[in-house]
Amino acid sequence: MDTSTSQPPEAGAGGKKRRPALIITLILLGLLAVLAVVYLLGYTQVIFVRPDWARQLGIPTITPMCARPTLTLGTASFPLEAMEPPGAGALQVPAGEPGTAWWVTNTFAPFVILLPRDAPAIRPGEAMIVQWADCGREEFVLQETRPEAVDTAALLAQGTSGMAVIVPGAVLWGVRAGQLVTPEPTDPNAMQSEVSFGETVISEDGKTLTTSLTILNTGGKPITVRLEDISLGVEGQPAASPLSVEPALPLEIQPGESAMLTMTFPNPGGNLATLKLLDFAVDLYY
Repeated sequence: MDTSTSQPPEAGAGGKKRRPALIITLILLGLLAVLAVVYLLGYTQVIFVRPDWARQLGIPTITPMCARPTLTLGTASFPLEAMEPPGAGALQVPAGEPGTAWWVTNTFAPFVILLPRDAPAIRPGEAMIVQWADCGREEFVLQETRPEAVDTAALLAQGTSGMAVIVPGAVLWGVRAGQLVTPEPTDPNAMQSEVSFGETVISEDGKTLTTSLTILNTGGKPITVRLEDISLGVEGQPAASPLSVEPALPLEIQPGESAMLTMTFPNPGGNLATLKLLDFAVDLYY
């Protein structure tokens, strides 16, 4: 009689087969957990990037989100989303959360933004800022509120630098932060004034550039503007005098009064030039 004691089967072959499967399962579960965390942090969202990148790439990219895009007007901020330009007709606000601002994609000169609510309290000179999702910023200041009908075709034609925030019944018009200037006098006899800039337009044939500005005399003496006091230039090229100025120069601005000048120059090319007027200079974007 065989008195040998039976032994349980060794875990060898079966255990070796099960162990790799368990490891693979754990790896897959780990990867799923990582993807879930990444998704919750927002890194897998497709976001619209800064306009200078968008112009080059022409497509959305997947990029780590620095902050949700926002529009700031004065002290008020609004979430900013992107919308496609209309094929024809008026701009229509997409359905979305109340208080959301909408940037019309591929608008850069001017940036066109719709805000389907009354304009917040904002005064000329206060900030109009777009914070993009990649931490880039477009900084403007309010030049004026235009209580007029919106010429959608003109805005979408992209021929004028600035930012147009369309609110019910009005347009908040912004200029680059460096284009609203209060010159600091360097001596007691220097000009004391505030200068704000209007639209900058390139002619249809591309040969000339026309810009406007308003000078407010905040000092106690008259300010005289002559043709030789104005020039426009780009780095590496001689500055050019205006081809024409309206009203005609010389022009005397009395204390407390303001005057608007419309100046036409030869187009210096590019999209940035330095405008000099009397004792100050400012970068002009177009």
